[in-house]
Amino acid sequence: MDGLGSNIDAHTRGSDLLRILPRINEEVNEEWISDKSRHAFDGLKKQRLTMPLLRNKDGSFKDLTWEEALTKAGEKLSTVKGEEI
Repeated sequence: MDGLGSNIDAHTRGSDLLRILPRINEEVNEEWISDKSRHAFDGLKKQRLTMPLLRNKDGSFKDLTWEEALTKAGEKLSTVKGEEI
């Protein structure tokens, strides 16, 4: 769940993930996991984007098609100056 590779136990009911707890492993993460790992399951049902959105200047959001979103992203990325690899 996180970049640390913590050992976890995922508790489920049917296909629903209910919670994530640390699995005791003294060599890796002892008995601790980060908050990011512990609460990552929340994003599986909540806070999911189902369509691209564009934030307006007033803070509201406008629905976009995937084509519009990729075009906008391409325009923004083309303005970024970086070093050649």
